[in-house]
Amino acid sequence: MYNFKKIAALGLAFTMVLGSGVTAFATETENNVTASQASAAEITGTGTEDYVNKNVMKVTLPTSERMDAIFDYRLDPQGLIAKSKSYAGTTVTGTATGIVFLNTANGKSTISNTSDPLTITNKSSIPVDLSVEVALTAADGGLALSTVSTSSDFSGDDAAKAIYLGVKGTYDVERALSGTAVKPDTTLLSGESQYTATWVAGATTNDPGKYEWAPIASPKWKDYTFTVTGAINTSLANSTWATVSDAGVVSTKNPPAISFKYKLTAVKDALPVTLKWTTDSSKNDVLQIAKNGAATGTGGFGEDEITKLYVNGIEIGSDDFTVDAKGYATVALEKIFAKYYPAVVAASDFTWSGVDSKTKAAVKAIIKSAKVTTSAAALYGEL
Repeated sequence: MYNFKKIAALGLAFTMVLGSGVTAFATETENNVTASQASAAEITGTGTEDYVNKNVMKVTLPTSERMDAIFDYRLDPQGLIAKSKSYAGTTVTGTATGIVFLNTANGKSTISNTSDPLTITNKSSIPVDLSVEVALTAADGGLALSTVSTSSDFSGDDAAKAIYLGVKGTYDVERALSGTAVKPDTTLLSGESQYTATWVAGATTNDPGKYEWAPIASPKWKDYTFTVTGAINTSLANSTWATVSDAGVVSTKNPPAISFKYKLTAVKDALPVTLKWTTDSSKNDVLQIAKNGAATGTGGFGEDEITKLYVNGIEIGSDDFTVDAKGYATVALEKIFAKYYPAVVAASDFTWSGVDSKTKAAVKAIIKSAKVTTSAAALYGEL
C-alpha cells in the first residue's frame, strides 16, 4: 500500500506540472473559449510542391571559326612548309609531310599530319545523342575524289591513289573519308553524377527563391573529340599535284574540302539500364543489357519490346541481338566488331576466330554506352 500511494503521489505531481504548463499557455492565446460558449473554426494550410527539371541539356563546342580552322589543311607534296618553317606566313615548329595541319591547341604554332581535336563537351545531366556526317567535297579544278585512297598506306588497289584523309572520334576507330559521308554517330555520356539540388535565394523580398538542378563545385565533364589525319602517296609523279605550262605558270590541284555536319538530341527522361560484359556458351564476349529495377534473375525486356538497339550510338540490327527467356538483351562482341570493321568482316576469308585478341580487346575497350528504344521509352545505360 505504501508503494502505491507513493507512486500515485508522483503521478499527481507530474499531472499538476503538466496542467500548470497548459494553463500558462492558454493565457497567451488571443481567442479564449469558455465552457458556456460554442465555437467552430477552420484552419487551411496551403500545400506547395518543390520540383525541378532534371533534364538539363548543355553541350559546348568550338566557335564556327575555330571549327573551320581545325579542319583546314594544306597539301604540301614538296615539303615547303617543313623546310621554310612557315605555314602560310605563320612561323611553326614540328614536322609533317604531304598533308599538313596547323596545330595551336597547346598555345604554340606547330605542324603535324593530324588536326587539333574538335572537342565537344557534354555538360548535361542527361546523355545526348550525337549524329555526325563527315565527307569530302572536290575543289574546282582540284584533285578528283577518285584519287582519294581508302587506306593510309596506299596498299593494294589504292596504289595509284593520291591522298588519304581519315577521321577518328572518341570511342571509335579511324574511318577513311571520301565523297560519301561517314557517320561516326555516338551517344555523349551523361554528367548526371555532377549535378545536385541547390537552393537559389530570390532577388527581391517578393521572390522567395527556388530549387535548381545545378552542377556541383568543380564538376568533371566528359569530352568527345574528333581529329582528322592525312597522308599523300609519295611514289606519284609531280604532275599529280600541279601542272607547269611552257611559260612556267604553275597550276596547283587543290585537295578536297572537309565537310563536318552534326546534330545533337537530348535523351530526355532516359530510364537507366545496366550494362555488363559476360560470355556465352562458347566463351565469346557478349554485352548484356537489362533494365534497372527488374526482378532478380530477369532482364526485364520482352521478346518484342525492343524496337531499336544502339551501342556507342551505332545501330545494331534486329538480327544481331537476342532477348533470352529471362528478358536479357545480348549482343555479341563479334556483331559490334562488324560495325567498326565492315570491310574486314565482308572479306570472303574472314573468320571471327582469326581476329587476334588485341584487336578484340581494343574494340571492347571503346564500348561505353548502349541505348534501347521501346514503344514506351528510350532506355539508356553506361559502362
